[in-house]
Amino acid sequence: MRYSYTTVKEISKSQYICWSGFILFNRVATPLIWLISNFSNIKPNQITLCSFAIRLGAAFYFYAGTSMDLLVGAVLYSISTLLDDVDGGLSRLRDMQTTLGAYIDPMLDLVGDYFCITALCLSQFYLTQNNIWLLIGSIILFFNMFIGLENQKMNMLRKNLKSKDKSTNIKNHKTNQKKIASILKWLKVFQKRHHVSVFSIDVSDIRIVIFVIAPIIGYLEQLMILGCGLFVFKFVLDKVQQIIYKDSVLFN
Repeated sequence: MRYSYTTVKEISKSQYICWSGFILFNRVATPLIWLISNFSNIKPNQITLCSFAIRLGAAFYFYAGTSMDLLVGAVLYSISTLLDDVDGGLSRLRDMQTTLGAYIDPMLDLVGDYFCITALCLSQFYLTQNNIWLLIGSIILFFNMFIGLENQKMNMLRKNLKSKDKSTNIKNHKTNQKKIASILKWLKVFQKRHHVSVFSIDVSDIRIVIFVIAPIIGYLEQLMILGCGLFVFKFVLDKVQQIIYKDSVLFN
């Protein structure tokens, strides 16, 4: 079965993607999904494993620690992130979404990031003998793992809300719905049009800052500290978001 490019673009995209995916990676992922779906028998889980292997390669170069090695690691991490978009889009397009795939994909991302941040911070610690790198690594590892697991719970909450009858939700949450929807109506319209979760930054965006932008532009310590702050900010926003999702039908 051959898929048109328009079909691939509409079906393969996720309803909740990160800003980095919306701005950059999805523009490259869609053509790749079109090529793979029409001219190969590659399975989504195979792409997931390939993405994980490339991410481990990025960790290897991050551990080497030189400027050129950091640049290579950033490029490899970008490719891994791109393939992570491709496997999800391909599974939606071919209707090959499975419970195993839904579990393996985010878990391999977390494990790959564990190796990347450990390698990056240890290499800088050995080079500078500055203990701040151990602190930065510990903070990022904690929030990256914790928020990654919390995101899975949030996705289930979204699905549960969407599966409920909307008229019942409006009746039960009429006051909250009116107040929130009147303030954030334009956000809802943007989200439906572009399929981007506008209510907060995504953990993938923070990973791009840490593993791609920081190694490339060279302000490694400053941007890693910024990444720590973004993780804390993301954690607070997620808690607010969970409250609003439970008390309104804004995103139904």
